Amino acid sequence: MNLNNFFKGFQAELYVTDIDDLPPSLLIERGIKGVIFDLDDTLIEEHTGKLSEKIVSTLEAYKEAGLQTGIITNNFSSKYCEKVRDLLAKHNLFIPMIENAFKPQTLCFEQMLDFFALSAEQVAMIGDGIVTDTFGAKKAGLLSIRVKWFSRNTLKKGFLLILRELIVCFYDVLRRMLFGHKSTQYHMLKNTINNSYLFLVNPNSSQTKLEEIKELIQNHFQSMPISATYQIHECHDFENLSSIYAKDIRNGTYGCIVAVGGDGTVREAITLIQNNWSVILGIIPTGTGNLLAKSLNIPSDSSEALKILTQGKQKRIDITKVNDRYITLAVGTGIDANIMKNTTSEKKKFLGVFAYCVEGLKQIIKLKHSLFVLEIDGKKYWKKAIGIIAINRNSYIQAFIPQIKMPEENNGLLDICILKAETTGDYFAILAELFSGAYKEENSRIEHYQAKTLKITSIPLLNVQADGDYIGKTPVNIKVLPNQLTVYVPESI
Repeated sequence: MNLNNFFKGFQAELYVTDIDDLPPSLLIERGIKGVIFDLDDTLIEEHTGKLSEKIVSTLEAYKEAGLQTGIITNNFSSKYCEKVRDLLAKHNLFIPMIENAFKPQTLCFEQMLDFFALSAEQVAMIGDGIVTDTFGAKKAGLLSIRVKWFSRNTLKKGFLLILRELIVCFYDVLRRMLFGHKSTQYHMLKNTINNSYLFLVNPNSSQTKLEEIKELIQNHFQSMPISATYQIHECHDFENLSSIYAKDIRNGTYGCIVAVGGDGTVREAITLIQNNWSVILGIIPTGTGNLLAKSLNIPSDSSEALKILTQGKQKRIDITKVNDRYITLAVGTGIDANIMKNTTSEKKKFLGVFAYCVEGLKQIIKLKHSLFVLEIDGKKYWKKAIGIIAINRNSYIQAFIPQIKMPEENNGLLDICILKAETTGDYFAILAELFSGAYKEENSRIEHYQAKTLKITSIPLLNVQADGDYIGKTPVNIKVLPNQLTVYVPESI
């Protein structure tokens, strides 16, 4: 055996004195999207349950930066771990925890990776243990980061703590051999999540049958194997939602907000979630387009969509900030915004998605081009076009034109499409290029950029749509927020 390689297995890639010495930006720069913490002697002082303000601030900073967090501990006291979960919940931190984990065995790390839906290379393990944390993390392929022991003052104490760690590992292995080791994944997923749901039901959505939806929700929660609470709010008027629920959202009263409606209802749910980004979005698609739901493979059947809230998994997705609001799909100005503004809810209820086609034909007849000033990641461009579309999720266009081959979603970038046309013939040429799948090719009618930020100014001032709803006139400021929103999605996605 090569002793040098042997000892390397116990050497962490990074060393820090305390967790708060490790800013989330440093991890993000290394491609890290998830962080696993040890519990005793890392987050809290062993067996005291003390959670310092410094640690709380650090965990909040990781959450705000879009990093997924989890806890893996060898502590097998369920009462103690429940106490820690309650302490975290008081600070609105609902962090998945695997207790009695048998580190450095890799099973617990694999479970957390599955929960994060991330690869080992995208996750870091932060702990104080040389054997349990550093060796275990490296064995599982994670980035290993070691923090000091709170009680380490002398070489003698350090040696005794290492000896204790080895004895604990031996005891864990012996206990596993004698009593077996059942997976704790079910408890990890269910016991660490705030199981309180707020359903925002839009009775005006094209497929919403209010009483049927209410009955489905009631029956679903009666049959659930875990304790949960829910509230249904009929959204006849979205304007008052924030004044009613913003404080409860900030205080962590609800763990999940479920949008029962179309993409507009989803947008209103996100408007509430911006008060607390740890709240999870659920979707029961009953609208006209349901583009976000389709892109996440959420079924149109309401009873099947309900099951995802408790049987699916969590997925983080990029969202876009448009001026002072948040959207998930796309923002546009020019011809597409005109189409969205003039397609009324009455038309959508009567014609469905074809209402957009009818309005699109009207817009082609009176086609006009405008002068745009674009600031793409701070660099200015002057463009003559009939419209600009900044796409956050590529499925926004693919739902209508599947032939388009777009860049990868959730890449932290906007896909900016500049539709250049001066005549009706040019417009049809653009459609022909899109339908032929030539979207990525250089041509005279479509330009494509990728960027993190975009500002659109136009002459004259033009309509602006966001996720299919008219929101005002140009100018408009647009910015991508990577991995900002957590959504319940099917297990298979």
